[in-house]
Amino acid sequence: MAAAVQYPVFRGSTNPISIVFAVEATKQLAYVMSGDTGLVILNVSDPYAPYTIGSYDTEGHAFDVQVIGDIAYVADFFHGIDIINVSNPKAPTLIYNLPPQVPGSYYYRIQLHGDYALATSDGVISIANVTDPLNPGYQGIFTPPPLINMDFYEPFLLGDYVYLPLSVPRSLLIYDVSVPWDFVLVCNFTFDSTGEGIANYVKVVGDLAYVGGDEGLFIVNVSNVTAPVLIGQTSHGYVAKLDVEGHMVYALNTELLRIIDVSIPQLPVVTGTFPADAYQVFAAGKIVYLSAYYTGIMILDVSTPFDPVLLRVYSPPSTIRGVAVSGNYAYVNDQLKGTIIYDVSNPSAPRNIGEYPTDQPYTLVRIVGDLLYVGARQSVTILNVSVPSAPKQVGVMTWARGLDFVGDLMYLSSANGFYIYNISVPAAPVLMGSVIETDFHSIVVKGQYAFVIGGDMNVMDVSDPANPFFATTLSFRPSSAGQSHTWIVMEGSMAYTSGDNPGTDVAIFDLSTPASPLLVGFITAHAQSVAVTGSLLCYGDVGRGLVVVNVSDPTMPTEVGSARTPYGPWNIATVGGRIYVADSGLFIYDVPVPTLIGCFKANPRFFTRVATFYSSQHSTPSLCSNGCYQEGYEYAGTEGAYECYCTNSLAGSVKVITAECDLPCSGDSSQLCGGPSEEFIRMFSMTSTVMQPAPSHVGCFEVDYSAMDMKAFASDATTVQECTSVCEWNGYKYAGLRLGNECWCGTRLPELRVVSAHCNLPCAGDPSHNCGSTSPYEIDVHILDGSVWRMPIFRYQGCFYDSNNRALPRMAFWDEGCTVEECVAVCAHGGYSVAGLQYRSQCWCGHSITTSKMPDSQCRMHCAGNNSEICGYAWRNSVYSISI
Repeated sequence: MAAAVQYPVFRGSTNPISIVFAVEATKQLAYVMSGDTGLVILNVSDPYAPYTIGSYDTEGHAFDVQVIGDIAYVADFFHGIDIINVSNPKAPTLIYNLPPQVPGSYYYRIQLHGDYALATSDGVISIANVTDPLNPGYQGIFTPPPLINMDFYEPFLLGDYVYLPLSVPRSLLIYDVSVPWDFVLVCNFTFDSTGEGIANYVKVVGDLAYVGGDEGLFIVNVSNVTAPVLIGQTSHGYVAKLDVEGHMVYALNTELLRIIDVSIPQLPVVTGTFPADAYQVFAAGKIVYLSAYYTGIMILDVSTPFDPVLLRVYSPPSTIRGVAVSGNYAYVNDQLKGTIIYDVSNPSAPRNIGEYPTDQPYTLVRIVGDLLYVGARQSVTILNVSVPSAPKQVGVMTWARGLDFVGDLMYLSSANGFYIYNISVPAAPVLMGSVIETDFHSIVVKGQYAFVIGGDMNVMDVSDPANPFFATTLSFRPSSAGQSHTWIVMEGSMAYTSGDNPGTDVAIFDLSTPASPLLVGFITAHAQSVAVTGSLLCYGDVGRGLVVVNVSDPTMPTEVGSARTPYGPWNIATVGGRIYVADSGLFIYDVPVPTLIGCFKANPRFFTRVATFYSSQHSTPSLCSNGCYQEGYEYAGTEGAYECYCTNSLAGSVKVITAECDLPCSGDSSQLCGGPSEEFIRMFSMTSTVMQPAPSHVGCFEVDYSAMDMKAFASDATTVQECTSVCEWNGYKYAGLRLGNECWCGTRLPELRVVSAHCNLPCAGDPSHNCGSTSPYEIDVHILDGSVWRMPIFRYQGCFYDSNNRALPRMAFWDEGCTVEECVAVCAHGGYSVAGLQYRSQCWCGHSITTSKMPDSQCRMHCAGNNSEICGYAWRNSVYSISI
């Protein structure tokens, strides 16, 4: 079995998913580092009710903080070190930014040693003199041993010593930093002699160093830094991070917090545990703060160590509420900043390229050409974003909950009703018609109908924009949580609805008869947003994040994947197989879209039949492909209408004509799911787009079975594309089409070229293209390796005398399709450097011409195949030299 993979695939975000923070317990303040959000200051005097009292949005990604007095020193990733005045926690202010000492590096940890800040980067520790916060500067730099990965092993500073964990062998390096810019190694302490093991985190309290590693907690006496002694350890498993408070150690891995009593260091005892998907741990008295990957800050009461109690989960409020995508740009509504435009051409690193301070933007955001419509609490702002880095306001209009656009018409829904505007002049919309006094939310328009959600499914006839009216209303059960539906999206004839508050189910409607909408399915969920791409439905779940469901059979929706997001998506936009999620930032995911690579006569020993989908009466290519991808396979194949196969190798399988895989899928009769037996499987690739070089037409040739030696197929569905695709995939350089319905493959061109006009027989499967000749002895050939057949370079030499002793020894052809180009091409293919055209339809080839040159007027017959060209006369050759 292949290794399972994440689905959907995380590509990037504008905000790190994890939160790294520190706590200054004496002031009962928590200083939260939250990536793009920057520094957030919480009042935690009442751990049951923490609240934000101030924040500072740093320029980089805030990862770590140390607070001394009224100054916070922030490791701000690529932005370097930020020195922030927090004397007024409600309004922190930047004092100074010190860029990274090494250009291009990033700081993720910072520690203070007297007047010096030690910033850990991707390979070095930078030492900055911060005696004067208004004028800091670097004093030195330390490069640790090459075996230490500074992205993984964190140094710890206490007094005049830096303690640095090391792996393989598990070791603890101790450096004297009494002169901060001069690290002096005083000890390399190895835990055991096996040469194995990992040590990755250390904290020193008094004379004891507590070291976390792959085999648990190690306690080392470092009262004599030149000769440390291992005095105790546990064997309870991996420790990623830890903190120490009193005689308790709080040891964390990515799944569990262990509370360890170290009052007797030689006999550490695990007294309690707490399940926690967290990244960092900090202890302050009887309160422990866990930085959870997805839920924010978990606050625990550990006054009873064997029974820790979760007091509160504090999640900083989500700021991104709306998102729309067009081309390489994502347009988001940030409640703090307004409208932000991101360049998402590189999804792993979205880049802020433009902002506009719209007032209190909400979930509504729509892009139409160069105009962006941003919904806020009181109005809709219209921005011109033709220059994404400099958006400009061009208009303001009435408040809206939903917008859709068709040509010059804009359809608007709000709490006050439904309106149709003419927006041929975008800055001055003209009201055309309305239906008022009805509470509406989201809207989509298709044809002469507008589908408006307002608790119920409302269908408006908008065939006359000046007089819209209710065509019908469909009432359906509310969600299990009692929330009414406010979102609607549409794909084809199917519509999907949910609410904009947590706790709403997803409803599925068939709108193929618009005036009679049919409720066909429900998904029990806690949805607060919904989007659709192809047969995949995406919704935001407040507890689970992004959820992806296959709805190819809308009566039996099947979940195919999910991805946790920090606080639950407020809004989702989809473009092809890419999903954009509005959460605490903009998060980007891919749902790999299956790429059809063709029909194959398969080699069964390389294929695995997926039991989950075998005999599924609701099989579709999408369902099969998604299942194979999640199981870690590169290829998926459908066969027999309902069976699904997975493989990582197509070795031994032969590509055949698509018509061999023509059975309709059991789950969607409009799609094909292979052939009637295990031999013929319709294959898809899930890892890449299959790029086949474009074939290039070479010409018409006499059949040469030594050159075109493999008959691929003969079918009434034969086309040029089918033939070239089959031959190219099966490793041939040339594809030949014969008699309108035969496909042949070869490794070289046939010997004898003939006039191209001979190959004028339409293809059996596509009459707009030719597939050979009516003669069984001629074949039309294409080259498949990406190269392009080009006409040889030729130059007219004049009119030359001919006789029975032929000036050019080889007659290439005598044909009514004769042209200069045809003759040159045939001679060049035969390896000749001279072509001569005689008596309007004859083509002769040779290597030189030595007969007498005659006046051009003696070559005066027009070519049989092209009346605008001259093709010699009786016993006269129009001669051309050929550059081969």
